[in-house]
Amino acid sequence: MSGPALRPESPEDEAFLRALFAEEAVPALCEAGLDGRRAEQLAAIQHRARGEGYRAQFPEARFSIILHDGVPIGRLVEDEAAARIVDIAVLRARRRRGVARAVLAAAQARWCRAGQAGQASVLAGNTASLRLFEGLGFHAHPRADRPDIALVWAPAASGSPVPDRLRLPLVFDPVPLLRDLDTLAASGWIAHFVTGHYTGDWSVIPLRGPAGATHPVSMAYSHPAAAAFADTPFLAQCPAFAAVLAAFACPLRAVRLMRLGPGAVIREHRDHDLAFEQGSVRIHVPVVTNPGVDFRLNGRPVTMEPGSAWYLRLSDPHGVANRGAAARIHLVIDAGVNPWLADLFGRAQA
Repeated sequence: MSGPALRPESPEDEAFLRALFAEEAVPALCEAGLDGRRAEQLAAIQHRARGEGYRAQFPEARFSIILHDGVPIGRLVEDEAAARIVDIAVLRARRRRGVARAVLAAAQARWCRAGQAGQASVLAGNTASLRLFEGLGFHAHPRADRPDIALVWAPAASGSPVPDRLRLPLVFDPVPLLRDLDTLAASGWIAHFVTGHYTGDWSVIPLRGPAGATHPVSMAYSHPAAAAFADTPFLAQCPAFAAVLAAFACPLRAVRLMRLGPGAVIREHRDHDLAFEQGSVRIHVPVVTNPGVDFRLNGRPVTMEPGSAWYLRLSDPHGVANRGAAARIHLVIDAGVNPWLADLFGRAQA
């Protein structure tokens, strides 16, 4: 099953949106003394008035339906220009499953890329929503003259929404991956072009690269501003690696097999754009490794077994030494943050 996704609202969603609003409004109106039928009628009026109010107050807002496996389960209203969450709601039956958290984390990633502080507000009595936002690093600012609490989020103030390393809840059989490596044996590995970062053998085979690239070297290395990526002819020979990539329901950018030969060392460095907070992540799937591999991130070792999948915040200091007798080969996936990926991270182990 996939994580949450977004699509634009349409007029056909009105019945769902009315029911979503009524789930909270009708019980509250009944508690206030209205009978069921009158409560439903008033809730429909309130729903219509709120929608009109949102569009008048936030004319640039984006109105989206939250989907899970293609089924509507909630709504997001976001003023992207102002980095403001106007409204987020999820059906009661789909709550406490990380849906709202995943959608909000994806919004945080967008704000990071734009260098913006995020905003939201919740009613003072809505403790569940307040805990959700505070858990994502929002800071609460109660207002004596208003019934709601202002919430502000800034990357520098909140810290990282995710740790510097996460073992993702995905496992791949390394045996078919090894067969694909054998298929590529005659293709030839391409030496990494940043020679100042390493000693020994550090080389790659590109499986996805900049769209339109025709030479293996241009497939292997993309300009930071590259926006369009495509599968390479090497991936067409590798059904097992293709199956791994198909498991990621998020934008895939550069994808490479990366080999570090015996005795090779990658010096400590930073890849400044590779962090969840900046909307771009790098995921490692080890294919071949050995006990002599010493990968360090922020000075602490990261041990990754064949077939596991790891997010590493590589905008932080990191380096690796292969002191073993065999090459270390990883499938390295660069991907864009979306609600599905944020949900996956929310279920991962630090």
